[in-house]
Amino acid sequence: MNDLVSVIVPVYNVEPYIKRCLDSISGQTYRNLEIIVVDDGSKDNSASICQECADADSRIKLIKKENEGSGFARNAGMDIANGDYIFFVDSDDYLISNCIERLLSVALAENADMVNCSYIEGSESNYNVIPKKKPYRICTNIDAFKTRDVKAPVHAKLYKRSVVGNNRFPKEITFDDEFFTYKLIYGAKKIVILDETYYYYYINPNSIMRSMKKKMPLQYIKAFEERFAFFNDRAEHELVGISHKELAIRLMLSYMDRHHYEECDMTAKDMISLFRREFKQGISFVGGIKEKMSLQLFNLFPNVMTKIMNFAGVK
Repeated sequence: MNDLVSVIVPVYNVEPYIKRCLDSISGQTYRNLEIIVVDDGSKDNSASICQECADADSRIKLIKKENEGSGFARNAGMDIANGDYIFFVDSDDYLISNCIERLLSVALAENADMVNCSYIEGSESNYNVIPKKKPYRICTNIDAFKTRDVKAPVHAKLYKRSVVGNNRFPKEITFDDEFFTYKLIYGAKKIVILDETYYYYYINPNSIMRSMKKKMPLQYIKAFEERFAFFNDRAEHELVGISHKELAIRLMLSYMDRHHYEECDMTAKDMISLFRREFKQGISFVGGIKEKMSLQLFNLFPNVMTKIMNFAGVK
């Protein structure tokens, strides 16, 4: 294998974690990497740590820019990327040592447009278990949307450069993955689902994402409205219906999550109303007896959810 892989890392105020992240990338068993580190106007010592890492590894390209958010930092990385494949890493996360080698080998063996591996979430820093190889699954882009096996987070996925193309993250959006990844999934005709864990997603209590969780349901709605228009323009009516039901599920999960619910800008009544509307809208596109039977069950949702919320102590 001699394909160049561009690894893009947006950095903002992650002084305690960035060296661990970059060391895990520099230490990959696959060596033909272009490591693009974009400092998004950090106010701590992140930039100097990145510079030290760049001085130690000539493959690291350090870009410094004014703060515009992680999405625009990734955009800056994509704009100069030369790789045949692209891989995104968040700056407080890290990779298992053979992550890139394994994903790239599968991508080349199957001529896949995207390889999606598993990731583990946690707040520890000592996870470094190299997983055993397992049989993997191959699916089309449509199947990926149907099964929801490929999630919205941009990380833990190796993308063929042609799939990324000119797609870019939007500005001033916190949950920007929701506006970006679905376009890459749609553009990937052959996707490999790899049930092996090569990515460690660090749960950072100080991250911007966690501090902005009250906006999550509202940004879900905005993201899916854009997705509906995207699929409608391409006459992908089945995917419009699937997306309506996925939005309904996201709203339901946000409502069931006590922390999201307590800090959400939406009222319980509004969220339940949106859930029911989106689920019905999904059925109007997809149809089918099972969906209609499911709707009858979901009509019980407000009563069931009231019991669940009361049990959880949420008023």
